[in-house]
Amino acid sequence: MDRIFLPPDVIAEGTATVKGSVRRHITDSLRLRAGERFLATDGLGVEYLLQVEAVDRTELVAKVIETRERKPGPGCALTLAISPPRGGRMEIAVEKAVECGVGRIVPLTTSRSVLKDRRDSSRPERWRRIARSATAQSGRVHLPEITETLTFDEALDRASEGKCLLAHPGLQAYSIPAALSGTRIGDPVTLFVGPEGGFTDDEVDAARRIGALEVSLGPTRLRSETAAIAAVTLVVASLSTELSREAG
Repeated sequence: MDRIFLPPDVIAEGTATVKGSVRRHITDSLRLRAGERFLATDGLGVEYLLQVEAVDRTELVAKVIETRERKPGPGCALTLAISPPRGGRMEIAVEKAVECGVGRIVPLTTSRSVLKDRRDSSRPERWRRIARSATAQSGRVHLPEITETLTFDEALDRASEGKCLLAHPGLQAYSIPAALSGTRIGDPVTLFVGPEGGFTDDEVDAARRIGALEVSLGPTRLRSETAAIAAVTLVVASLSTELSREAG
């Protein structure tokens, strides 16, 4: 069954009134008509089963048939702090990281960042639209936050309270499961993924000073967006294993 993202203010008193681009997506792309049902999420942990009641050129009205609340997944407390790669690769990283279960995405500026202009608000808004779509597509009901762009030092300061992982190959690098050993579901985890040139020695030293652990993603050199996807997948899988242990 088709699933879409609906802003929370669209649904009131058991009825969803949908306008604009979302209405066009439902009627033109999904081709749903009166009497047909679809799933939606508000991104706040609620999934709705709705039935289309009426459609015209300006709005679609659907009745809420069922409401389901779901708990956040094992990646709810995972923050991906990533230096955006060039071109459309950040969009790929955002989409796939959301599908894999990340809880928050922080765009970074680092010494070797390709994108350094923090004043450009169009990119984060584009990334948020992609995150909303990926949330619905993947069956998630909790929309990950995409924050304002932070410097590496700002992001380190925010990450100092929890577990901090730095995707940086080297002799001191742990595997992700080893680095997360003993971490419980809900404990904050921040995963840092650097730019194409990697982190500088000064940045690695700064991360070490707050207790960050360097983690390896295998023997091959990965692009930033690939590293982000692989690392988020490994973190969520490791946390899922911890969740199973807690349940058992």
